[in-house]
Amino acid sequence: MDKYRYRVLLALGGLFHDVGKLLDRAGEKAEGKEDFGYAHAELSYRFIERVLKNKLSPNDYQMVLDSAFHHKPKNQEQRLYQGADIYSSKERSQEQEDISDKAIKRLKPIFLGLEVDFFNSQLDKDYYIELNKLELTKDVLFPKDGTPEESNKLYQDLYTSFENELNKVDFSDLHKAFLKVYHLFYKYCWCVPASTYDRERGTKHYPDISLFDHSRMVSAIACALSTNKERFLLVDGDISGIQEFLFSLSNIKGVAKRLRGRSFFLSVLPHLVARALLKELEYPLCNLIYAGGGKFLALFGYEEGIEDKLRSFAKRVEEALIREFGGKLGFVLSWIDTDKEGLSGEGFRETMKRLHERVSLQKKRKFSLTMEVFEELAYGQGDGMCPSCMWGMVEEGKEVCKWCEVFFELGNALTRAKYIAFDTHMWLNRWGFYLEGIGGVYLLEEPEEDLEEVYLINHTDFLEKGADGFFFFANYVPKNEEGSTLDFETLAERAKGDKKIAFARGDVDFLGLIFQSIKEYSLSRLATLSRSLDLFFSGYLNEFLKGSDIYTLYAGGDDFFLIGPWDQLVKKILKLKVDFDRYTACNPLLNFSVGFHIDRPEVPVRFAGEFAREEEDKVKWEKTERIERGERNKLPHFSILNELLTKEELKNSLVNSRKLVRLIKKGYVGRSAFYRIYMLMKYYKEQEKNKWWRFYPLFYYQVSRNVWENEKEFIESFIDENNDYLLKDNALFLAKYVIMKTRNMSENEREQGYKNYMEVHL
Repeated sequence: MDKYRYRVLLALGGLFHDVGKLLDRAGEKAEGKEDFGYAHAELSYRFIERVLKNKLSPNDYQMVLDSAFHHKPKNQEQRLYQGADIYSSKERSQEQEDISDKAIKRLKPIFLGLEVDFFNSQLDKDYYIELNKLELTKDVLFPKDGTPEESNKLYQDLYTSFENELNKVDFSDLHKAFLKVYHLFYKYCWCVPASTYDRERGTKHYPDISLFDHSRMVSAIACALSTNKERFLLVDGDISGIQEFLFSLSNIKGVAKRLRGRSFFLSVLPHLVARALLKELEYPLCNLIYAGGGKFLALFGYEEGIEDKLRSFAKRVEEALIREFGGKLGFVLSWIDTDKEGLSGEGFRETMKRLHERVSLQKKRKFSLTMEVFEELAYGQGDGMCPSCMWGMVEEGKEVCKWCEVFFELGNALTRAKYIAFDTHMWLNRWGFYLEGIGGVYLLEEPEEDLEEVYLINHTDFLEKGADGFFFFANYVPKNEEGSTLDFETLAERAKGDKKIAFARGDVDFLGLIFQSIKEYSLSRLATLSRSLDLFFSGYLNEFLKGSDIYTLYAGGDDFFLIGPWDQLVKKILKLKVDFDRYTACNPLLNFSVGFHIDRPEVPVRFAGEFAREEEDKVKWEKTERIERGERNKLPHFSILNELLTKEELKNSLVNSRKLVRLIKKGYVGRSAFYRIYMLMKYYKEQEKNKWWRFYPLFYYQVSRNVWENEKEFIESFIDENNDYLLKDNALFLAKYVIMKTRNMSENEREQGYKNYMEVHL
C-alpha cells in the first residue's frame, strides 16, 4: 500500500475513533464494552460497521475499524491510534465543569478559556454552543447564555442527519471520499463536545474542544506517527509582502475588480501552498492545522530526508513567487523538531515559542535560498511596464501585464462563482490562476469531477451540490438590479448627506497575546481558536453584509477591509463589533480596532488603504496607552473622522445624531450656527490644557440664540452635566458626523426648514 493511501485510511480512522460519543449522547446503548474498554468505543465500532463495511475493501475497512480499539489495542494500527489519542487527549482540561444532569452536554466557546493578568476576563454569564449542523447564521454560530435544555433529542437529530449524509459518500475515489467525510465531521461535530464526563474514571472535563477538532488532531497525529519515530515536525509557512502587494495598483479603469482579484489570490495562496506541501510529503488534509492570513501551520512525522524535502519545497515556492511577481511576495518555511512532550501543555507552548522565534529569524533571511538566481528570475520580458501594477511587463498587444489580467478576471468571476477548486495541474479556459511547481486555484459556476478538490463556497450542503466539501471566504459585493457590481461612484451617491465613501480596515487586537493566553495550551485549542476566529471573519461576515451596500475588499483570519457609503459603513461596523462581542462570549480580552478613511470615490484605493491603516494604528496605540494607565474599561475601538471612540461613545453618537439632524433639517437650528458651535468645541478641545473657560459662556450663548427647540437635549448631547459639565469625549465626532449628514440636503428639506425657521422667528 502506498504511503498516502495508508495515511488517508489512518486519518479516516482518526475521525471515526470517538464517533460513538455522539451515539451515546443520542441515547444508543452499547451491547458490550469488554473488547473496547469504553462503551463509546464499542458504539464507534458499530457505527463504522454500518457506514463503511460495504464501501471499502476488507483490508482498508479493517484499518479504519481498528480505530475503535484505541483503548485496548492488539495490533500495530490499534496501538498507533492509541498513541494519537493519548497525545491528543492531553488537551483535556483539568478544570471541572459542574454538570448535575449528564444529559445536558454542550460545547463551551473556546473564548471562555482565554485570560491574561492585566485584563479582567471574568465573565458575568456562562455560555454554550447549541447543537446544530454548521451554517453561517447568527442563530447557529453564536453562543447562548444560561442553562441548555436536556439534549438527547438534539443529539438524535444531529446523529441521524450525520449518518444519512455519510451513507451517500462514494468511496471509489479514496482521496475525495476522505475530503467529504472530513467536511461532514466539521458540519455535524463542530458543536459536539469531545469530552464532558468520563464514566469509567468518574471525572469531568471542561468541554471547550469539539469532537471535530479533537478527531482531526487524532487523525493528524496518527498520520505523523506512521513514520514510527515518535518525533514530530511543526511546520510554519509564511507569505510576506502581502499589504504592499495588495495596494500597489494605480487608479486606472478596472482597479476595483483587480483589487478584489488580488485580495482573493492572497487569501487562498496559503491554502494552495499548504496543499502543495501536503502532497509533496504525502499527507492528507487533516495535517493542515490552519491556513489563512498569509500563514499556515502543519504537522508531520519525522523521517529521514524530510528536512531536505522541506528546504527543496521552500526554494521551489520562492522561485515561483520571484518568477511571477519579481520579489514583491516572499515565502519562508520554518519548522521545529519535537517529541511527544512538545505537543501538549507547557511543552507545546514552548514548542510554539521556539517556532515563532525561528519564523522571525527566517523572515530576516528572505530569498536566502534563491539569492543566486534572483535577478535571472525576477526580470521578465515585455514591451513596457504595466500601467496598473507598475512592475509587471506588458506583452505586445496587451494593455496590462498577465497577472493584472488574471486578477481582473478573478475579481469579475468572484461575483458569479459558486465553487472553488484546488488542483496541481494547469487547467485552461477556467477562471483562476496557476503557479508552476505549486498548483492552481479555479472558480467554477458548476462542480467538475476532473478537478482534485472542489468545494462549495459559503454553504455546507456540499454533498447534494456535487462538491467534496465547503470553503468559506468573504466575497460579498453590492449589485444593481441587472446583477452588476456597483462602482464606487454609485456607492458614494447612496450615502446620506455628504456623497463620500468610507474605507474601513480592522483586525483583532493583541492576537499573539490571545493565542498565548490559552489557559491549558494544546494543539487542539490552537486549531480551535484559529478556526473560530476565521469562521467569524471569513464565514459569518459574508452573511452579515448581505443586502447592504458594503463592498468586501478582503476579510478572513483576523482582519478585514470594507468599503461603502460612509454613513452606512459606520453603522455597520458598530453592529459588527456588537456581534463580535457576542460571538466571543463577551470576553473583554477579544476586541478589534478599526480605522476609517472617508473620501471621494475617485481617491486611489492604495492611498485610502494606507490612510485607514494609519487611523487603525492610532486606535491600537491609544488602546495600549490606556491599558498601561489602568483605564481598561474605556478602550477605544474606532478612529472615525480623526476621533477615537469606544463602542458606547459611537453608539451614543449615532443615537444623538438623529435628533440633531432632525433639528437642522426642520430649521430649528441653522447649519451655519451649528458649525459655529462645532468650531467653539474644537477650539476648546485644542486649548483644553490651558483651561479656556470662555468656552462655556460662548457655548451657552450660541445655543440659547440659535437652537429653537429641544435646547436642553441639544446641550446634553455635548456637555456631561453629571461630570462637572465637561465636554464629552465624543462631542467633536458627533458634531462632525452631523455636519456631514446634513450636507447636500434636498430642496424639499431646505424649503421645509425655512418654513419652520420663519414660523419660529415670526
